[in-house]
Amino acid sequence: ELLQNSAPCSVEKLAGFYADIILEQAPDGPYALVGWAMGASVAVEITRILQSTGRQVSFVGLIDPYRAELGASHARPAHDSLIEFCHDLAGLASKEADLERQKMQLQYNSNEVVHFENAMNHLVDVGVLPKDPPIEELRNVFEVFKINSESLLKYDVKELDCEVDVFHAEASYPIAESRLTKWVFDSKKCRPHRVQADHFS
Repeated sequence: ELLQNSAPCSVEKLAGFYADIILEQAPDGPYALVGWAMGASVAVEITRILQSTGRQVSFVGLIDPYRAELGASHARPAHDSLIEFCHDLAGLASKEADLERQKMQLQYNSNEVVHFENAMNHLVDVGVLPKDPPIEELRNVFEVFKINSESLLKYDVKELDCEVDVFHAEASYPIAESRLTKWVFDSKKCRPHRVQADHFS
């Protein structure tokens, strides 16, 4: 639906979409919500929507949430988005990829189709993706990834007036360091937790 909808996406719109599904499936509550990475921002907004209807949210858990760095630019070169996408695929597969080398390769190729195929072939070479990966499906996932990334960068962070458990990985999320920062809640109702893990484990 994200790809078919020409209207700009946002964290709030995503939250409204998921809140509608939640209310359709379980109209009465109470609700326990958990969000990881960008999903933490979506969980915060879903909580806000549910609470605005008088429903009870009994638990909010945010796993390694990040927010936009103040003053960070929303715009960035297309190859940077692709590098971030490759980093995430590698992290999800518990692999490391030589993406600095790949970034140099991508910079010298202005054809977006070749850009993407080169990156996916590199991930095959380092064992992140299987041989003959479904390129078109991955391209669609990449388009959604870009939409989500832009939505997170534009998100106007809001605190929740309820208890929140926040779980931060001790290892930083390297690809996020230039534009994102760990989301630290100021609320006294926030219960912070440190987890011996990285962003993906």
